[in-house]
Amino acid sequence: MITKKCKNLVLLLVAITLLVAACKPEEEITSPLSAGLSELQGIVEMKQAGEDEFYSADPDSTMEVDGQIQTGDDGKVRLDLSTGTILRVSPSSLFTLVANEEVVGGLATKLKLEFGRVFIGDNVNLAARIQDLTKTYKWPILVSEATYQQVKEEFECELVDSVVVKGKTEAVNLYSIRGAKGTLPDQLIQPWKTL
Repeated sequence: MITKKCKNLVLLLVAITLLVAACKPEEEITSPLSAGLSELQGIVEMKQAGEDEFYSADPDSTMEVDGQIQTGDDGKVRLDLSTGTILRVSPSSLFTLVANEEVVGGLATKLKLEFGRVFIGDNVNLAARIQDLTKTYKWPILVSEATYQQVKEEFECELVDSVVVKGKTEAVNLYSIRGAKGTLPDQLIQPWKTL
């Protein structure tokens, strides 16, 4: 039989355990940041955090936090960040992949551009995603709604699909460009044939 003193002791221990757990600081939630390299042209060098020397980057290399990319006068590279963002680094550039920080609505990626140019943004991301979809739809020229609105008077276009691409939450309309207005049917752009 449990005595009243024993019950009180157990309740006291449970209360202390709960109090200690509640007072612990919350662990910071971060997403590991990395970048996969592709579409290398010309001289592209990289170094990881803690390394002293740059070395030639390979197309399948992965750069980690505090890693750096350096491009030569003819160098270009595409970086696919683990957050879904695509960066395109121009010739004669040097930048560092700094960190991910939590912000309202998600994560913000910090970069440090030493010199040169890095192209980031929704248009670059969307264009790259649509370019990848040309393989899926077996059509050489696909464009977004915004591009379609600009070219619809000069080109024959057709709505292909409405898809949610990586990095977006809403569907994007995809249009195929068939050819210039007034082009004869046998001269219109044709879908790719599978072998």
